[in-house]
Amino acid sequence: PLPPAPLTLRLLHPTRANKDAEIRLTHDAHNGAWVGNLATLPTARWHVHLEPEDRSWRLRGRLEPDASRVTVSAGG
Repeated sequence: PLPPAPLTLRLLHPTRANKDAEIRLTHDAHNGAWVGNLATLPTARWHVHLEPEDRSWRLRGRLEPDASRVTVSAGG
């Protein structure tokens, strides 16, 4: 079977668009995780969007300051 297509993780700063970040995630078949590289982010309550390259769907979430995890969902 073909490997899963890459995903895009978009981190949107709540007030400063010039701080937004976009990370391409690839699937690591060895551990079943999606991986990508991200520089250190300024402290903020980031809006998180996870979507495929064709943008046919989107999951949304929020990354709180000093959080080590984020939960995303299909709800608005």
